Formats: sequence, C-alpha cells, structure tokens
Amino acid sequence: MRKEKEHESVEEVLRTFLHRCFTQRDIPGTLELLSPGFFGVGVWEGERVLSKEAFAQMMHSKVFQKKSPISYTIADFGARERAAGCWDCSCMLSSEQEQEENSAPVRLTAGFHWENDRYLLDTLHLSQGRTTVRTGDFAALQFAAREGGKERRQDLRERMELLGQVMPGGILGGYLEEGFPLYVANQRFLDMVGCKNLRELEDEFQGLIINMIHPQDRKRVREELAGLRWPGDQYEIQHRLKRKDGSSLWVHNIGRRTVAVDGQDTVVSVLVDISRQVHSRACLERAALTDPLTGIRNRKSGEACIQQQLQQVSRYLFVIIDLDRFKHVNDIYGHDQGDAALCAVAGMLRRSFRKTDVVYRLGGDEFAIFVSGWDDVAPLKSKLQRLIDSYRTMMEEKWPEAGSTLSMGGVYSSRPVPFQELYRLADQLLYQVKKSQKGRCVLKSLE
Repeated sequence: MRKEKEHESVEEVLRTFLHRCFTQRDIPGTLELLSPGFFGVGVWEGERVLSKEAFAQMMHSKVFQKKSPISYTIADFGARERAAGCWDCSCMLSSEQEQEENSAPVRLTAGFHWENDRYLLDTLHLSQGRTTVRTGDFAALQFAAREGGKERRQDLRERMELLGQVMPGGILGGYLEEGFPLYVANQRFLDMVGCKNLRELEDEFQGLIINMIHPQDRKRVREELAGLRWPGDQYEIQHRLKRKDGSSLWVHNIGRRTVAVDGQDTVVSVLVDISRQVHSRACLERAALTDPLTGIRNRKSGEACIQQQLQQVSRYLFVIIDLDRFKHVNDIYGHDQGDAALCAVAGMLRRSFRKTDVVYRLGGDEFAIFVSGWDDVAPLKSKLQRLIDSYRTMMEEKWPEAGSTLSMGGVYSSRPVPFQELYRLADQLLYQVKKSQKGRCVLKSLE
C-alpha cells in the first residue's frame, strides 16, 4: 500500500510539473519542483539542461514564444522504485493541437527523489520516434501532432474507451446544452459515482451532468463551462460530485470543448478523485485555527474573527477571562488535572454562548469571548456571573485546595472601536479586578 501511494505521488508531481511548465508557464512554480542538481536531456544533438537556472532560461526562450498554452495528453505512465525514496518513471506525451505533420509522440523518462517531505525531479530525458529534429527544438516543448483527418473521423466514444485505460481518473462528456445531457462516460467514472452501467447512470441523474454536480457547486461549474467559446478551449476546476448512495466526493475536473461525431458541441472532461487531499487540507486548516488542548479557537483565529465581525455588527461585548491562582491546580494536583480544568472551562464557555459568538483561548489560563447582536446587556452580565459561580463550584468539588476563581474584565459598545483598543481597555479592567477583588466581573460601556 505504501509503494502504491508513493507511485501516485510521483505521478502527481510529474503532472504538476508539466502543467506549470506548459499550461501555466509558471517559471518559479516549475523550478520549485526541480532538485538543485537537476539534469535534462532533449532529443536534439547536444541539447542538455545542466541546472535549474538553465531550465529557467530555456523556458524563457522556448515556452513563452508560443502564443497559447501548449496542450498535451499523458499516456502509458509507469513508475518503479529504484531505491528507497528514489523513483524512475516514464510516459508518452502527445500534442492535442494540430502543429506539425508527420511527427510522433514524445517519450519522457524522469527520476525523482524524496527530500524535505516531498518529491523533487532529478532527471528528465526525452526521445522521439522520428529521424529528423529541427535545430533549436527542445523536445519537451515540441509535442507532435498526429495526422488529423483519420483521427477526427473516429468515434469519440471509442477514443474515450481507449483513453480510459490509461487516464488516472474518470472520463465524462456532455452536450453543451441546458443541463449538459450525458454524451459519454467510461467505467472508471461509473465506479466513482457508484453506478454499474450507463443506463443506471442516466436513470439516477436523469441523463444530465449538472445533476451529478453538488448543488452548491453547480453555479461555478456552469460559469466555467460558459467560458468555453470555441473548440479546443479548456477549463480546470475543483468541485464536489454526487454519488448514487447520496454521498459526495471532491474531484479535480480538467476538460475541453470539442465537437462530437454528430456535429454537436460537447465538453469532455477527466475527473480525478481528490477527496483525501481535500480532507487532509481541511484537517490542517482546522488544526491551524484550533487550540490543540481545549478544541476551541486559538488566539490567532479568534482575533481574526473578531476583527471581521467588528466591521459588520452594531453592538458588541468583549470580555477577557483569567483563572486566578490556576498555578496552584498544576502544583497541587498535577498538570494533567490542570489540563482537565482548562478543558472544562472551554466546555463551559462553548455551551454558554452561540455558535456565532467568538470563544477562544488567549493562551495559558486566559480566555476571551466576543458577543454581538444583543439588545440588552443585563442578560449577558447574568450569564457571566453564572459562569463565575459554576467555576467556583467545580473547583470546590474537584480541586478544592487550589482556591482558584474566575475573574473577568470587559467592554461593550455600539460604536466602532479598533480591536487593539478593545483589548487594551478590557485588559485594564481585568487588571483592576485581580488587584482589588478576584472572582468577579467588571464591564464598562464605551458610549
């Protein structure tokens, strides 16, 4: 299983490299995928790229001379692990545009190694099955076109079936009409959505591709397809795809406008399941916004959310909360009990306020809350007092020797005040509470 995942990762890096180089023409993005000792060989005699800098110069002199992005198809991909963390791979690259006649697909072989939690491209070798190559051509930039006449006469469904054997995702095609009526789908796509055959797919989604798209993503997909004005126009989008069982998956959808054998305008796409990557990214994003101990927002996330709400709300309350003598809990009962107490406080705050309110941990034994959209501050004062009482009761029952209490200082207003000023004023009030009489709440109006 591990090797299969590494195989997929190498293929993803190669596809990203080709996309950045030839479609996006992103030199910095391309170079970050190359190892410092990168070495490339083209098909023209003496054509070598001996460094990342030389590759950048080559891109400037070759790729950007083209008037439009270079389109290509990847086929016959294969990879093998040469040593631990080192992979060799190969594939065929062929043009999707009609450029030069009598030219053949390019064979690409590449080497990768694992470094700093990612794969880097070490070597690139290109060869072409023809007898002559023009001086100055870099093979990676010259994707040869097949002779068009015979290929255009083939049935598109037949071609999709052949491509489906080598493509990494499902193939889906639809007519450029209202709802995008289904034109073609390969078995891999049927497997992705949980359908056994085309008839079942048509019945499940009423024969319309738009019904296969998650409702919240349909507008974006429609807008993307509306931008395809001419045959050959391409698009690339990520969206959710509905499955027969009612679940959904995230896909990376790359497609282009073409003409079917019946003369009608169609769009044909390759869809790759990226649900795992999206889920991993979402988990990382949540982790970056969450306090790892208590599970509520961390300081960075909380303050960013407050600053955003301050631009939209007309009435608000901001309170800083401090756990008095909390060090005694750790010293007397141990840090595991101290962590349990902090989690209990976070739970109290989360249950006491709405999801639209901002509850977060400032750090250590300090928390903060931001409440907006209230009519009367009196109920909020009562709620804060109940929290103080609940904390005192919890301490007396579980950690009585610590003598910890809850102190609060806060400000409320209906006029715009910068967050830094709110924080300063609330912190001053909290300091006064802790200096005079702990275990109480003091709020001040800024009107």
